[in-house]
Amino acid sequence: LTAEQLHSPHSSVAFTLRRDAGTFSFEGSLTLGIGGGKYEFIPDPTYAAKLGVLGYETIGDDELLGMALRDVSLAFASEVKFSGLKDVKLSDLLRLKDHGVDLNFIRALATIGATNLTADDVVRFRDHGIDGEFVRALKSAGVPVLSADDIIKLHDHGVKPEYVARIQSAGYPDLTVDQIIQLHDHGVD
Repeated sequence: LTAEQLHSPHSSVAFTLRRDAGTFSFEGSLTLGIGGGKYEFIPDPTYAAKLGVLGYETIGDDELLGMALRDVSLAFASEVKFSGLKDVKLSDLLRLKDHGVDLNFIRALATIGATNLTADDVVRFRDHGIDGEFVRALKSAGVPVLSADDIIKLHDHGVKPEYVARIQSAGYPDLTVDQIIQLHDHGVD
């Protein structure tokens, strides 16, 4: 839309929005910047086939609309599929997008060797404010491989990776995550 259309007393407008899954065609009117109208979604017939080549399950027109609304590109679908996340499905792509998980976040986890993660784990990391640097710091501190649940527990209790490393170097390398959290919550240093 142009600035002239947005500020005019009344104007008819039409525009399209192209996504990998299909194209939205919009028609309507604007009155002093307030608009209304209708849209049509035209699915891209090759999108579903390309997802199939990537190893995703079959998709129908309703799912295509959801993919287009969230702008799930073929590049996003491909990189997520081959990122190392376990058992990625189409519903995972939508969930990742809905929770603001972008490719940079997934790449950060992959480059530090965060293994055995599911799309649900990555979404939970994002929802709890855990970034790749927190997971990287845990690994750098010599913390043994932890489950996603353990990483989330440590983060939610404010336990820093350096704290875990100090507890381990003080002669307590075999404490459970719950024991480390209990020490931290009671102010033991």
